Amino acid sequence: MRFLAERDYLVKTLALVGRAAQARGVGPSTRSGIKFVVDGNSATLTATDIDTTIITTMEVDGRENGSGVIPSRLITDIARSMPEGSVSIVVEDDKAIIEAGRTHFEVQIYPLETFPPTPDITGDEVELPAKSLSEAISQVVRSASDDEVRPVLTGVLLSANETSLRLVATDSYRLAIRDLVDTKAISSGTQVLVPARALHEVDRMAESQGEDAIFLYMDGLHARFRIGNTSLTTQLINDSFPSYEQLIPKEFIQTIKVEKSVILEAIKRMRLLVRDATTSVRLTTDEGGLELAVVTSEVGKAVERMDGEIDGEPTSTSFNPQYLADGIEAVTENEVMIRVPEKGKPALISGVSDSNYRYVLMPVRVA
Repeated sequence: MRFLAERDYLVKTLALVGRAAQARGVGPSTRSGIKFVVDGNSATLTATDIDTTIITTMEVDGRENGSGVIPSRLITDIARSMPEGSVSIVVEDDKAIIEAGRTHFEVQIYPLETFPPTPDITGDEVELPAKSLSEAISQVVRSASDDEVRPVLTGVLLSANETSLRLVATDSYRLAIRDLVDTKAISSGTQVLVPARALHEVDRMAESQGEDAIFLYMDGLHARFRIGNTSLTTQLINDSFPSYEQLIPKEFIQTIKVEKSVILEAIKRMRLLVRDATTSVRLTTDEGGLELAVVTSEVGKAVERMDGEIDGEPTSTSFNPQYLADGIEAVTENEVMIRVPEKGKPALISGVSDSNYRYVLMPVRVA
């Protein structure tokens, strides 16, 4: 195998596909490698950690057809370090030779025959708007858990009815819901659980590829997302997502409307005093507006008042500052609405005029 490729294009492609190999820090095996297959002036790159597989193609100056599996992190770091211009990659025997200008590397490669087989799924794809789906993914994946002890909470629920697609994620402390109206991706009544980590990569792919559409196919065991010349295939989580509808609060004693950028900047300043996960930010309202406060016994105290539209009786509720910021940041409008129910119940965060995104946040109990 022998080909030439421009350094910047090569680095971008390696970084894109290599995230499947590097995602879980797999040790020195073919699962931490990228498989190259050169055919003419096209190179197909594949990386997989079994659960998730990314495949992409790139245009190259092909000199000799062939294939090889090169350590992902190493080839990416080497390519990134090369001088501008053309990079040559040659695979022969048990090594890869990478050259550019006067720089020469020789890297041990992995046996091609031990590279894991990639899922072979075929069927009709559904076209989804890339911008809307990417936005929805970024709004909900932050609420999924990264604790593998409860795999069901590491997924994002895709649920369909006749007119819309809903994405839902929770880590048991917060719940994010986004409805894509007038979007039909799966059969009405169908629910599938897609790993949040895979959807996060889909979001990154959509941003880097700049395509207008994402094509989705599912076969009951896998979901495949195709964007341009890149596809990501992931195993679905075989579990039942928790019943969440009853967790969405319906009655509130207060509604707060505040400018998104103002409260986010205030939370950012409050977090300067946060030293561990047990420190909360207190949100207090009165007739004069809204106040945020953080008190850390070994560090100090921070208080900030801001203007806001307050409707209802005064309240004082404490939240995890990171979770509060996550929910507010995901709102796409300039103004955020925070609705507070009776003490001890979760708050509901959304935009003022758009209810397609909702974020349910449990309060923190403080002495």
